[in-house]
Amino acid sequence: MAGESADPRLTPAEVDLAAIAAAQRVDRYLVELASLADSDIDTVVGLVLNGAVIVGRIVSPEAMARTIDEHLLTLLEMSATASSETQAWEDLKDAVSGENVRRVHEDRKARRDMIERHNALCGEERVPPSEMPEDLARAVIADNARVVMTLADAKVFPPGTREPLDVAVMRVDIRQVGAWWMVPADAQTRLATFSFPERS
Repeated sequence: MAGESADPRLTPAEVDLAAIAAAQRVDRYLVELASLADSDIDTVVGLVLNGAVIVGRIVSPEAMARTIDEHLLTLLEMSATASSETQAWEDLKDAVSGENVRRVHEDRKARRDMIERHNALCGEERVPPSEMPEDLARAVIADNARVVMTLADAKVFPPGTREPLDVAVMRVDIRQVGAWWMVPADAQTRLATFSFPERS
């Protein structure tokens, strides 16, 4: 074709793959707020999720990890019997206790190492993953593609109701969020200050 550019073109398969990848992208602003929560910088948001309104603080996944660890330890203690009070049983409890929190700490350290390595390699430049070492590229892609965030002190307003359900800790699939906004938080309690307007 006359005047055709010499630049490479995507193959049909690459076009399809790019379209699938683009459709799976999540709201990068929510991803950034979830990343801030990894550094204990909480943000209060309102969400519309499958018809429900949810208001809560985006916090570190450690909040849910700690809740699960406490639940597992409670289950172990409930199932304990006089015959189970052995060293093996104590070793099992030690192994279960805090396991999920430890994994969060390991993930947090791995993320810090990834950021330090990225900064050492790329500085302030925006370098595409295609130009990074393979393992670093995979880590950066995975970090930018997180699809779940943790909310604490959440208030859940089911469709058609004005009285909320109080949820201490919950996980939210960012891909299911239809709309969201920033909510002012009480500086003392760090809880969301949100209510429906009074009907006239």
